Amino acid sequence: MGVVSRVRVSGPLAEYAGGFAGFLAEAGYTPLSAANQVRVLAHLSRWMEDSGIDPGELTGGRVGEFLAVRRAAGYTCWLSERGLAPLLGFLRGLGVVPGPGPVVPAGAVDVLLDRYGAYLAGERGVAASTVRRYLRGAREFVTGREARLDELTAAEVSGFAAAGCRAADSAAVLRAASHGEQGRHRRRRQRHHQAGGCLPRPPRRAVPRRGSAIPAGRP
Repeated sequence: MGVVSRVRVSGPLAEYAGGFAGFLAEAGYTPLSAANQVRVLAHLSRWMEDSGIDPGELTGGRVGEFLAVRRAAGYTCWLSERGLAPLLGFLRGLGVVPGPGPVVPAGAVDVLLDRYGAYLAGERGVAASTVRRYLRGAREFVTGREARLDELTAAEVSGFAAAGCRAADSAAVLRAASHGEQGRHRRRRQRHHQAGGCLPRPPRRAVPRRGSAIPAGRP
């Protein structure tokens, strides 16, 4: 309980932190694992306090909002309602928060992307920001192909990736060409103004080269 007691909890769930820690200990959680679960409670409680949400208003939809906040903040663990199951089960058992609402079946695309994201983060150790970028690309790829997910081929995936690379390369070339043309335009405009006397010509060297004679009268 020593590790758990050092977790600072504020907000509407603070009074339940000690009971939750005891619940975890009885369930066989190690002190470190229990402390991690209490940290999730602390984060949820802070979010509820900042959002003005009472425990009785913590519906499934609100839990989804909280999980979205965790993902956006860069957390890599306890990002699904399954990960919050010990905490939600404890609070629902006390009657503190509403029970789970009706289960809405996830679409095939969402299931596929969830598994892909779990694979990237869990097995490949990819950073959370990179996982989000990969998932955006994956969602773009499967959009319009939902009816034939089981029939997708490696050639289609490779073609989509190659097209993305070509688009990125083309954008980079256009940016470089644009910067180069802007630079040439500035130089032409500067020469034009200098020729017309609008701008002073570049100053001559103020410091004489090494070995040059210093004019008389100068220190």
